[in-house]
Amino acid sequence: MRASIAAAALVLCLVPGMAAAQDDVGEPLRLAPLDPEPAGEASSGGAADSEAVSSGEPDTADPEESAPERRSAKEKPSSSRDIEGIEVDRLDELTTGSVGVLDQGAGGFRADMWAGTPRGVVEALIPRIPADIGSHSLRALARRLLLSSAAPPHRQQAAQAGEDNLLKLRAERLAALGETGGLIDLLRVAPQRFSDAELTRLHVEALLLAHQRDRACNKVRDAVGEYDAVFWQKAMAVCQIHAGHIGQASLTVSLLREVGRDTDVPFFAVFSAVEQGAGSAPVVEAPGPMQLALMFAGGLPVAKESLAGMEVAGLMSVAAHEGTSAEVRAVAAELAAARGALAAERLRPIYMRFEFQEARLRNAASLNGPAADENMTPVRRRALLYQAARSDPAAAVRAELVREALNSADGGLYLPLARLFAPILADIEVKPELAWFAATAGRALYAANRAEAANRWLMMARQEAIINPEAAAAVTMLWPYARLSGGGEVPVNGGLAAWRSTQVGGDDGVAARESLLQTAFQAFGTRESRSWAEIAAEGPGDTRAAPPAALLFALQEAGEGGRLGEAVLLSVMALGGTGISDCHPVALGMALKALNQVGLEEEARRLAIEAVVAGGI
Repeated sequence: MRASIAAAALVLCLVPGMAAAQDDVGEPLRLAPLDPEPAGEASSGGAADSEAVSSGEPDTADPEESAPERRSAKEKPSSSRDIEGIEVDRLDELTTGSVGVLDQGAGGFRADMWAGTPRGVVEALIPRIPADIGSHSLRALARRLLLSSAAPPHRQQAAQAGEDNLLKLRAERLAALGETGGLIDLLRVAPQRFSDAELTRLHVEALLLAHQRDRACNKVRDAVGEYDAVFWQKAMAVCQIHAGHIGQASLTVSLLREVGRDTDVPFFAVFSAVEQGAGSAPVVEAPGPMQLALMFAGGLPVAKESLAGMEVAGLMSVAAHEGTSAEVRAVAAELAAARGALAAERLRPIYMRFEFQEARLRNAASLNGPAADENMTPVRRRALLYQAARSDPAAAVRAELVREALNSADGGLYLPLARLFAPILADIEVKPELAWFAATAGRALYAANRAEAANRWLMMARQEAIINPEAAAAVTMLWPYARLSGGGEVPVNGGLAAWRSTQVGGDDGVAARESLLQTAFQAFGTRESRSWAEIAAEGPGDTRAAPPAALLFALQEAGEGGRLGEAVLLSVMALGGTGISDCHPVALGMALKALNQVGLEEEARRLAIEAVVAGGI
C-alpha cells in the first residue's frame, strides 16, 4: 500500500499545477502548486450576478439595513516612534478585536459598544449567536455587531494559551450566518499575521460561494503547502476543475480515495458527474460550500431538490449563479429572503429574469386569464405579479396584483415581499375608492418601514370608516402599527379593548396576540387601560417556553447599564433561536426595552413591528 501511494505521489510531483497537503488519516499526500490563473474571474458554469444577490447586503429601501460603503476604521495608535523616517507602530496597538468594516458613520455601532462588558463574557457569548436567526431585524443587528469597528472588550486576566481571539469568533459566526460578503470584507482588512488554517478555510469557502474562484484558488495555492487537511485537497481539485485541468483533478481525487479519504460521498458523486461531462448535478441533500463550489466550477446547475435544508450561504450562492435556471435561482432567493439573509431589493432582478407573453402580463390579475394556470409554480406566479404590477397603469389593478402577491407569502417571505412592493405601493394614489385595499397597503408599508406612506392609508380609512365597513376594519388593523412606528398621528380608536372586540378565532390565539401587543406597547412606555389581569382572565396564557432566566436578567442589566454591544448580543440570543414568530412575549418585551435603553429605539420599533407581523396581527 505504501509503495503504491509513494509511486502516485512521485507522479504527482512531476505534474505541473498541483500543491502539497496531507491529513492525519493515511499516508502523507504531496501535491505540487496549481498553475497560475489568468487575470479575471472567468468561470466555467456561470459567474455571479452582482445585481441579483449580495450576501447579507441590506435592502437599500431600509435605512437600518442600507448597504453602507464598507471600510475599516482608521487605527490611531497611542504611541509610535520614527526610525529613519519610517513610522513604526507597536504591534500591541493593533488588536484583532478592534478590526471592522463598519464604523458608526457607515452603519456600524459606536466604537465603545463593549464598554463595561468583560472580554470573557463576549468570547463566551458570540459563539452562541444562532446560525439561523430567521428575523430580518435581528439578523441586521447581529451583522452590524460582528462587522463594527470598535474597541475590544476589557480583558480581566491574561489570555490563556490557545484562546480564541475575537476576530476568529466573529468570522466563524459570520460564516454560520451566511454573511459571505461581510466575512470576505472583514478578513480583507484583518492583519495577515493573525491568519491561521481556520480563518483561511473560512475565507476560501466564502470566496468560492461568492463565485470569486480566481481569488479563492490563489489562496488555495498558497495554503495547500502550509496546512494539512483533506479540505485543501478537495479545494485543489475544485481549482483544477476551474482551470480546466480535469486530468490533474482526477489524479488528486484518486489519491484521496486511495488513502481512504473518500468519506464525503456527495463530493465524490458530484466530481464523477463533472468528470463524465454530465449535464446536471446529482441531487445532493443540503450540499455544503465545497460541494457547491465543485458544481459551479464544473458547470453543473444545482438541482431544485437540493435546496431543501440548504444553509443560507449556499442559498445565496445558488441565487447568484447565472448558470442555474431562473426557477431554481428564484426559489433559492426566496428561501434566503424568508430567513432574513437576502435583501428584498435583490429579488427584483431575479423576478425580472422570467419571461412572460404580453397577454399574460395584461391578464395577471384576472382569475379567468391565462395567469390562473394551475401548473404555474408559486415563485413563477410571484414573478408574474411583480412584473405586471410594475407595468400596469391602473391603480386598482396594481392594488389587486400586490394584494395577491402578499397573500401568497408564507412565513418569513411576507416582509421581503412587502419591502419589494413598497415603491409600487407608495406610487398608488390613496383615494376612497381603494378603501378595500387600505389594510393591505398600510400593513405592508409599515412592515417596510414606510410609516409616512402607511399613515396616508390609515388617515383615509379613518375618514371613510363611518360609511365603509372595509375602511373601519382597516383602521382597527392598522392602529397598532401606527402606534409602534412611533411617528405620525395615531387615531383614537378605543385602544386595545376595541381592537380585541374585533378579533375572531379561539381565545388562545386572541390572548396570545393581545399579549404580544401589550408587551410591545409597554416596552415603549405606553400604558393601556386594559390590565394584564383582564388578559389573563380571558385566555389560558402563553405556553411557549421562555429563554433561561439568567439570559433575560442579563439582558435587563445590559439595558439598564447602557452596554450597547452586550444588549444587542443578548437580544439576538434571546429571540433569534426560536424565530421571531415563536418568541416568548416576555423575552420580546425585555429585548425591546433594552435596545431602546441603549439608544436603538428605531431598531427596536422595527423589531416590534416585525414581531407583530409574524404574530399574524
